[in-house]
Order: sequence, then C-alpha cells, then structure tokens
Amino acid sequence: MNQSRLASRIRWRDAKAAAPASLTMISPATAEAGSPFELDPPLSPLDEAIFLLHTIAEVEHSLMVQYLYAAYSLEADFADCQVKLRATAQEEMGHLITVQNLLLSLGGPLNFDREDFPFRNGLYPFHYSLEPVTLGSIAKYVIAEKPLTVDSSVLPPELEKEIREKAKMDAGMEVDRVGMVLARLVEVLDKLPAGVFRPDSDQLQADPGEWGGWASVDRDPSGNVIAVSSGVLVMTVASKKEALDAVTAIMLQGEGGVAEAAGSPESHFRRFLDLYKTLRTMKGPYSLPVPRDPSASANSGTSAITFPPSRYLAQLANLRYRLLLASIPHSLGIARGSAARATLIGWSFTEMTSHIGPMARLLVTMPRQAAGGKTAAAAPFELPFSLMLAVREPDRWRMLGEILAESAGRIEAIRLDPDFKNLPEETRARLADILNNVEQEDKTRQTIIVANS
Repeated sequence: MNQSRLASRIRWRDAKAAAPASLTMISPATAEAGSPFELDPPLSPLDEAIFLLHTIAEVEHSLMVQYLYAAYSLEADFADCQVKLRATAQEEMGHLITVQNLLLSLGGPLNFDREDFPFRNGLYPFHYSLEPVTLGSIAKYVIAEKPLTVDSSVLPPELEKEIREKAKMDAGMEVDRVGMVLARLVEVLDKLPAGVFRPDSDQLQADPGEWGGWASVDRDPSGNVIAVSSGVLVMTVASKKEALDAVTAIMLQGEGGVAEAAGSPESHFRRFLDLYKTLRTMKGPYSLPVPRDPSASANSGTSAITFPPSRYLAQLANLRYRLLLASIPHSLGIARGSAARATLIGWSFTEMTSHIGPMARLLVTMPRQAAGGKTAAAAPFELPFSLMLAVREPDRWRMLGEILAESAGRIEAIRLDPDFKNLPEETRARLADILNNVEQEDKTRQTIIVANS
C-alpha cells in the first residue's frame, strides 16, 4: 500500500519505555522515553504540534462517524448499547471541537477532514471503515481507546489477548492506541514557549456554552486535571497550561487515565470494554443487515445503495453532512456574539439532531437493492469533494446556498421516483416528515444566506 505524505516522515523507535505515572505531570525525560515515534526530517515544535493536532482531528472525526454508524446499525433489542455508542460519538465531537480550539490558540489552520479509506498515515489506530456492530468491531474500539497500562482487575491478561486477536482479525492489522499520538502531543506542547499561544484567539474559539459542553473537569489542589465526567467536553485554550489541560482532559475522557488501578468508569475505554463483555455473553448477530462501507453512488461496487429512494436519501444525508462540516468551521471564523455565528452553530445542531440522525435511523430500515437483496441501506457519511472554505465571507454563505439547492434536488428526486409510493406506509410517512422538515428549515435559511452573500 502506498504511503501518504505524512507516513513517509514517521520513524518508529525500537524501545518503548514505561508509562508516565500521571498524564498531568509528565517530565521531559519520561515523555521522551515513552514516545514511540519521531518525524524525519524533524519539524519545529510549533509545526509538529499543528501536524499532530491535524492527525488527532482526523482520528476523532473518523472515530465519531464509525461509532455513529455502529450505533444506527444495532437491532432494537440492543438499545442500551446504541445509547452508549451515540454518547461516545457525541463526546468525540466535543474532542474534535476542542482540537480546533487548540489549533486556533497556536495560529494553525483548522482541520475537519478525516481518513478516507484505504489511506493511512501511520498514526491512525486502524483503517477507517463503516461497519455494523460485531464482537470484532467492538474489540477494535477497546484497543484503540485503551490506556498504556491497565490493572489486571479491569482487563485480565487472557481477556486482553482475546480482544487483541479479535481486533486484529477485524482490522486486518494490529490496532494502535489513540493515546500514543496524544502523549506525543503533550511532549511537544511542553517544549513550546508560552508566548506561542495566542490569548487573542478566544473570541473565535468554540465556547462550552455554545456547544453544550457540560462535562465536568476535576482538578487536584495544584490545578492539574485529574478526572473528566461523561458528556460533551469543550475546552477553550489561551495559554500553554490550558493547552496541556485540554489534551489531558481528552485523554482522560477517552482512555480513562494511564497507570490507574481501575481507570475512569465513564471513559470510552471502559465503556467499550463493558460493551464487549456484554456482547460476548449474547448470541449474535447484533446488528441489522447493513453493508460495510456503503456508498450513495449506484456504480460503487458490492456495497452500493441501488434502490432509488434509499440512494437519493443517502445522497441527501451526505449533503446534510457536508452542510454540517461547512457550518462549524465557518462559525469559528466569526467572533463570539455575532448573530451570524449563533446562526451557523444553530444550523449545526439542527443537522446533527433533526436531519442526519433521523435520516440515518430511517435508512437502516429501507432496502439497499431494488429487488432480491437481503441487506438494508445505511447512511454512508461520504465526504464532499472538498472541505476547504472560500476566502471571502459572502462566498462561504453562497456555498451553503448551493448545498441547500442540491438538497432540494434530491428531495424532488425522492418524491418523483416511482418506488416512493410503493414503500411501506410507516416508512413513507417517516420519510415524508424528514423531507418536509428539511424543506421548511431550508426556506428560512435561504433568506439568511441571501442577506449575507
């Protein structure tokens, strides 16, 4: 497999030292000993910090989408598992937003991209793939979110061996830990001079109040972050200390801590470990018959969604995903307090909760193929041709208008397709409600877009 331009710079060290005793206080010597890779040729500390943040943003985005797809794939009998997967995906969104705040604090470009298989830069935990829930896929998530060390009372050696084997079988490769890259970022941030961080970026950074960031952060008497609750975590960054705190909080909510006897019971690692233990006692399959890596293009191979109403709805879901990925960075280019910023953030929440979510839930109940097929459709979460925003503010709004116009075209295609009327009555009614809601929202939005462009 060809290496990406990023992978070509990564050099892996032979020895891996023991984990640091605390994520909040890592000495340079310990961090250096524990860092499993380096860049060759080396980057300046500031450039490497931005490089690592871009990688972490792509990993968080990829995990978020994979966890969402897994959640929507589950059978109704596994509602509790679905809730845990969706909650974890929401927390990954908070991590993605916090990473953008870190980039703003360093004066770096934002990054809402993600890995698009089959490419891998050497720092992703495993190849991106949308797949229904299996014991193997959950094993993959356990290892990706695993702390460097875990007490045997939490993860006995024989269970870890089993999980690693299933994860490797599912991924087709050894699964890496996300925390490896985050630990390296801590090391690099610690090398940066305090003056590198831009306190004046706070007016552009995402605020917890804007993004529903309600996760609580606990600190020790010295002010070091020692625990993070479940919930959406959004942290602003105006100094080196706040940057290190933000990365530590992401690690604690994801991995649950390093070298702790039990780790955080609300961490992603513990959540997936509990899911694995639960599912291994149950008889599968656990998921609806959704495909692996579906596509809204009719000519994309064995996972193509070919039943026209399902394909058009999948294409509409892709457009709303594109609108979400355009609205968030657009909002971060506008100062807090602006009506335009509040509008874009509001649109982002609406897309996530009122449009993309209902479409994804409905698609898994609709056929993937026109006739004779046994698999269901699913939201493909396909990336647009570009995630870059226009330079001029009016042109950014105009691009949003183009997405709404394309959405209207997909809605019309669904309604005009002969198979629409042949859908089951309940499916047709749910689909009609989704389309009507999108149309009503977009009529209001078009007025705002015209005024700003």
